[in-house]
Amino acid sequence: MRFPRYVLAGVVNSGVTYLLYLLLLRVLPYLGAYSVSYATGIAIGYLLNAYWVFRQKPRDEIFELAKKKG
Repeated sequence: MRFPRYVLAGVVNSGVTYLLYLLLLRVLPYLGAYSVSYATGIAIGYLLNAYWVFRQKPRDEIFELAKKKG
């Protein structure tokens, strides 16, 4: 049952990321819109796969690393 959820999570992530990109293009230049949507797509993909596909809580180390880098 994981594989269909994995595929659907990828489709949802791609769709949401692309829609976000199109919306951001209205208010940001290309590079800004692409960068924000790309980073958001990574986060959405990680969370969808962790919570919905594999049904596990995401590791806290990932979020701590993101806080330090940001």
